[in-house]
Amino acid sequence: MMIIPSRGGPLDNMPARSSVIQRAGPVAPDVIPLLAQRHFTFYATFTVESLCSAIPTETAVLLPASSWARVGMRPPRLPAHITERAADSGGFVASCVWGDYRYSLDQYAAWLATWQPCWAATMDYCCEPELQQITRERQDKTTANVWLAWERYRNVPWAWVPTLQGWRPDDYHQHACELKPLIEAMQAQYAGSSSWRVGVGTLCRRNDVTVIQAILDAIRDVLPDVPLHLWGIKLDALSSIALKQVISSDSAVWHGLLYRSREVRAEARAAGMSTRTYTVSVNLPHYTRKVYAAVAESVRTFEAEAECETLALARDVLKAQGWTLHVRARRNRSYAYAARRNGNRLRQRYLCPIADLPSWLEQQSTYEPLSLFL
Repeated sequence: MMIIPSRGGPLDNMPARSSVIQRAGPVAPDVIPLLAQRHFTFYATFTVESLCSAIPTETAVLLPASSWARVGMRPPRLPAHITERAADSGGFVASCVWGDYRYSLDQYAAWLATWQPCWAATMDYCCEPELQQITRERQDKTTANVWLAWERYRNVPWAWVPTLQGWRPDDYHQHACELKPLIEAMQAQYAGSSSWRVGVGTLCRRNDVTVIQAILDAIRDVLPDVPLHLWGIKLDALSSIALKQVISSDSAVWHGLLYRSREVRAEARAAGMSTRTYTVSVNLPHYTRKVYAAVAESVRTFEAEAECETLALARDVLKAQGWTLHVRARRNRSYAYAARRNGNRLRQRYLCPIADLPSWLEQQSTYEPLSLFL
């Protein structure tokens, strides 16, 4: 087994994940307050052909090993200003194009050691329904590869990121249950690191957001405190699902060449740029802003729904005690009050900021409810 030199210990000196605002570039003003409260990173996938020095500063870059396998796994030439870097094991290409990996774990680890990403996906197998092998076999092979990477290369400078695979929501639930002991061990070792997460695979071709939501719910049921990465999820889906625990996603279509190749090349010529320079200078920032706008839309939608549910529950709790809920706004913040009319006089008792209502509701099962208003 190859010995990989450490930078002082596992995950030492790794760059912390920046906030969304730092990563996104120009963003609509109404999006900024929501994004500032959350950490979410979009990783742009770069191949051997697209990697260049013109990549905007603060871009998070994902390099697929399958692309570098075409050039003998030579070390990637990443620009020095790109510090947020991650590795894709190439599971989609290995599963859907090649039929299996064309490099071993040792070769993959040796390649990773040449550029030391913040995190690297373990070698997984996606579960597209048209593939010959059934989901169960692909899950078993994925699980075996996670264990192998953990046993052979546990103390490498990067964080290993396992991927949960399946096709139906119950497949993911089962795979999460099987990997839970190892995931918990990883979580303990990588405690305090912003680099570690767990991937959710076989999402890139999905259009049904109801199924995607069911998959995430199934995983959260088993792993309620684990940060998640959504492999290749589409923009429309990203804006339509609850992103609890989700801290990152990636895409290989940011350049627009897959669906608009002729138009993009014409736009580059008109701008007096090479296609590669044009896509990283113009299309990548544009696509990145769309990703964070989708994240903001999801946060806005599901926070509004959660707030409505919380307010309804608070009203029921107070009504049972003879009070009503009043919401008052001051300095761009909303506050909850319990109110009760006594003749012509309105009696009010301050409860908490609206954002703290869930915690206040939890207290109702701990304390004598009426004592809060005496």
